[in-house]
Amino acid sequence: MDLLTPSDAERLHPSGLIYLANVMRPKQDIGRWSQALRQWRPPRTPLRVHLENNSLDEHDAAEILQAIGGDVQAGYLHHNNIRSLEPLTPFIEQHWETLKELHLSHNRLSTTETKALLLLLGCTKVSAAGAETAGSCSWLRLEFNHIDVDGLLEQLPSQIKNRLQLGDRGCTPRHCCCQGRRYTKHIHCKFLTEQRTIMPEHKIHHRDQRREPAPSRSRCQDDEETQDNPKTVT
Repeated sequence: MDLLTPSDAERLHPSGLIYLANVMRPKQDIGRWSQALRQWRPPRTPLRVHLENNSLDEHDAAEILQAIGGDVQAGYLHHNNIRSLEPLTPFIEQHWETLKELHLSHNRLSTTETKALLLLLGCTKVSAAGAETAGSCSWLRLEFNHIDVDGLLEQLPSQIKNRLQLGDRGCTPRHCCCQGRRYTKHIHCKFLTEQRTIMPEHKIHHRDQRREPAPSRSRCQDDEETQDNPKTVT
């Protein structure tokens, strides 16, 4: 892979670890890594893909994930700038039977997007033999998004809501300690109740304005705004 330096190539490990955390700041890096991953021959072992801390939006993340061959067991997408899961849906559907962990905390997901994700991960599919099969994902991290948790739970069908495990019972991605685990395949969403300020859907999906320079303001304007709109810590 001529696209990668020797140190870059070490991030694609024969054990199945793809460690691309905090390496794709410029847009050019996304195209370079996508092309390199298409050329890479993955091992037969399940893959663990680390894309955290890259400020990726949903389209950037989808471009990288769709370039990966092999079966993905865990996807680490936390600490990015993902607002919509629609571009990621083909990846999730492709790895529905192998994807056990999906880390999406510290992004910009709304209640509607989270509901769609849980409907996708929590659905059952009928095999050619007529047997119902549940998805593999049992570890889902969604804290610090913009999710109205109470509203989300009200909207979910009971068969999915009953599978959610929100409390911490000592479970890990590799071992479930929940009662009845032999009969119910739980989806662990530990810390789901820890969220950023809930925002209207249209504001979440609006382009991030923080990168644009703010217009110059007088000190009087700042003082007046502070009095009218005291800051809240989120």
